[in-house]
Amino acid sequence: APAPAAPGPEEGTAEGLCSSYLCRHVRVGDRLFARVRESSFKLPRNPTTPVIFAAVGCGVAPFRGFLREIRRSRPSTPQGPAVLFFGCGRETEDWVYREDTAGGAP
Repeated sequence: APAPAAPGPEEGTAEGLCSSYLCRHVRVGDRLFARVRESSFKLPRNPTTPVIFAAVGCGVAPFRGFLREIRRSRPSTPQGPAVLFFGCGRETEDWVYREDTAGGAP
């Protein structure tokens, strides 16, 4: 389903790939099969270790979570750099997390 885009001059909606598919193809009463499993992604134990994230086909949500975890779980500890690479075809339209990612972790 469309979700609000990040506030800014290009306010509008951004449709997620999975949620859009579900909204278009799944009806009330349909059966879905899904599973949740524990993530094997872990941050390095040494907080000064540089981290490179590459959002290749999975969206940026998991990586935004890591950036938040870095800032919240280790607020007074010096941190190594964290870099996130992701695809963005039209910067003014597609980069809906600009404010969250600009200048570091939210």
